[in-house]
Amino acid sequence: LPEDASLQQILQALKEHRFSRIPIMDRTGSFIGIFFSRDLLPYLKKPESFTGIRELARPPHYVSSRSRVYDLLRDFRSRKKHMAFVRDERGEVIGLVTLDDILESLFKLESKAKSGVQK
Repeated sequence: LPEDASLQQILQALKEHRFSRIPIMDRTGSFIGIFFSRDLLPYLKKPESFTGIRELARPPHYVSSRSRVYDLLRDFRSRKKHMAFVRDERGEVIGLVTLDDILESLFKLESKAKSGVQK
C-alpha cells in the first residue's frame, strides 16, 4: 500500500487480498514498514481520527538473500517477526519472506530427507 492510502483504500485492500500484514511504501517506492490489520481496529469506530497509515507502519525487518532457512527461522523467532524484506548484495529489496515461507521450506527439506531414507 502507498503511504498516502486512505482508510477506504486500506479497507478495500484488506477485503480484496485477505492479508493481515501489508508492506507500506513511500512515494519513491522504498519500503517504510509493515502494516498490521489489527492496528486499524480503533479507527473503524472513529474513522475521523485516522491520520494515515505511515503512523501505523511498524519498522521493516531486513534479511540477506544469502541467509539460510534455519538462520531465518532462528532470526524470526528471536525477534518475534513473521515477515521480512529480502535484500541483495547491493542492499536493494528484491523480495519478501514470511514465516509461512520458511516453515514450508523446512517441511519440504525434511520430507525430501525422509523420502531418501531406506528401511
